[in-house]
Amino acid sequence: SFVSATSSAMRDMESNYQKIFALRAKLIATIQGQVSDVRLNSPLEGEILPGIANIEFPSTESDSMLLLFDAEGIACSTGSACSAGVQEASHVLLAMGRSQTQARSSLRFSLGISNTESEIEYLGACIRRVIDRARDAYRG
Repeated sequence: SFVSATSSAMRDMESNYQKIFALRAKLIATIQGQVSDVRLNSPLEGEILPGIANIEFPSTESDSMLLLFDAEGIACSTGSACSAGVQEASHVLLAMGRSQTQARSSLRFSLGISNTESEIEYLGACIRRVIDRARDAYRG
């Protein structure tokens, strides 16, 4: 019945939310464990989207990081889904008071129900190398 299907969907939604929230926490902890000077642009808890983490990597350019992460098979973005393909600093981060430099050194990581802990562990194995290379490129 419709009621049964709705109840099942609601249970799955809560379970999925908890899984994605836990993955997000692991993602943030993994990144902070490998790159000590990162800055979170999105809150750790409260009214958040559980699968989104926006993180600033000082002394980098987001475009360079995108290419380097892509070469490692890791997908991320420089802004919101509605600004895909836009080459400007995130208007959301600018509205939050971040500078152009801070906004242009930030990446958005998105997680969903199909992501796994092993994918986050893989990111942890790659991120130090990626950020070091991005910083080398930034410094010229």
